[in-house]
Amino acid sequence: MRHPYIAKFNEWWLWKGPRVTIITAFVLVNAGVWIYGYCLALGVDPAPYYPYAKGFGKTLNVNCSFILITVLRNTLCWLRSTPLADVIPLDDNIAMHKLVFAFIAVGGIMHAVFHYLDFGWNEQRYGVSTGHQAFANLAGVTGHLIALMMLCMFLSAVFMRKYFTFRRFRFDGYRTFLLVHKLWMPCFVLLWLHGPMFWAFSLWPLAFIGLEKLVQKRRAKVDVVVIDSKIVGQDILALKMKMQGKRKFNYKAGQYLFLNCPDITELEWHPFTITSAPEEAHFSCHIRARPDMDWCYKLRTLLGHARTEVVPKEGRQSLVVRPVVKKSGNLEAGEVKPAKEDKAQIMLRVDGPYGSPSEEVFDHSTVVLVGAGIGVTPFISILKSMTIRVKQREGLSKEARAEQQRLKIHFFWVCRDEQELSSFKDLIDAVISNADLKDHVVLNTYTTGVWLSAGPFGVICIAVHADALLRISQELNLKKVTLHAYNQYSGKPNWGRILKEIAGAHQGEEIGVFMCGPLPLAHDLNLACKRQNHMAAKGKPGDKENRTIFKFKKENF
Repeated sequence: MRHPYIAKFNEWWLWKGPRVTIITAFVLVNAGVWIYGYCLALGVDPAPYYPYAKGFGKTLNVNCSFILITVLRNTLCWLRSTPLADVIPLDDNIAMHKLVFAFIAVGGIMHAVFHYLDFGWNEQRYGVSTGHQAFANLAGVTGHLIALMMLCMFLSAVFMRKYFTFRRFRFDGYRTFLLVHKLWMPCFVLLWLHGPMFWAFSLWPLAFIGLEKLVQKRRAKVDVVVIDSKIVGQDILALKMKMQGKRKFNYKAGQYLFLNCPDITELEWHPFTITSAPEEAHFSCHIRARPDMDWCYKLRTLLGHARTEVVPKEGRQSLVVRPVVKKSGNLEAGEVKPAKEDKAQIMLRVDGPYGSPSEEVFDHSTVVLVGAGIGVTPFISILKSMTIRVKQREGLSKEARAEQQRLKIHFFWVCRDEQELSSFKDLIDAVISNADLKDHVVLNTYTTGVWLSAGPFGVICIAVHADALLRISQELNLKKVTLHAYNQYSGKPNWGRILKEIAGAHQGEEIGVFMCGPLPLAHDLNLACKRQNHMAAKGKPGDKENRTIFKFKKENF
């Protein structure tokens, strides 16, 4: 019997192993670069800490260049189509960006500390003041300015989702983050002046940035026409759009785009999953737009869908309806632009499409799709596309028809309550009601909260934790209820049991598992996939052809 600590370590390694491997490799690369820089500086300067400072300087050259690669969307989309996608967690690029900055911060601090130790040594030996050594030369001035700019970028990233209030003015944290991060450009200029060899390290990432900008210039900032907009479910803004003129927006099911509204701000571009099918004449997005969501709610207000509340009219018993308005970050308190009546006159721009893990769905004959709340959006596009493909089956070749007939989708949608479920219920019902899809799609919904009505005096919402609700349902021995052509459950999905059943029904296949939702759900599902693969690997050698492998992919942008 294995020790419990060994079992816990194996479970941890199943979840964290690939990331730990990448981080370890990154640490080793930095260690090697530091040793290289240290050895090169030996004997160059009599100051005792000079080699240490130069060692960290070399790591800064590498990391300050590499950090740009982690935010190049087009480059990452291209890499996703290469064999590197199976080795490098490309969808964790933002986490990698933060990790590289952590190495930059540590390297910059140690670089400065060792230089200041040398300044103190020089002051005692040669009588040159520390201040003169630190600021009376180009390297010292540029180094301190670089540190100040990086500190500003770090602070703006920490408070990115918060608001700033200064002299009764409220500023949007995300917009401040975007503006402050523009400092990377003057920061690079100062790095060229500060380090004589930094240009050699920065050439290749800057070349990638140039290529990225050329691609964006060709397809970004294209005006679109809003065909229709409405609120569905609970604060979900459904946008239906088309390109201006005869230009067509070409994309794959599961991809995403960036939207910009100049009437709100020229600076901000926000990512949204495309919920329409590529075969449709238009493209659409579903955007959560609560009053506490700054940019999204401003867009909702401009389109004429602001929330309303009933308030007593002064001096009368009758009631009037007024819009609920969120205070804007760059406007006076309470001031909001009026909604435009003609939706076609509202200017929207689109940048994209961009690749995502969900676009690989049709590379598998059997897939498991898991969406949590509004995380269902990439799979709406996939289901729509599949519906249209099935309808167009008659015009396909015999091989293509056989390929479509083998496709099987196990769809799981996890929601907090019935209100969240209703947001996309009409779209899902339209897909599931298609008779041609009955043999291809199995839809399961899980509601992890309970809503109880309190009669004519209001509604009481009881928020039940998913684990507690699951225990209650197990104690009461609740069965699944099949309504609207799909299975409805209460409680938290048991992924171990679910994947085991799917593996038994699809022996010998490689099943794609695609998930869009919060990290805790991704942790449970990914761990369940790796456990199932581990159990399959421990089977009999002769059963190799019957082993079912689950490949997990998480949506992240």
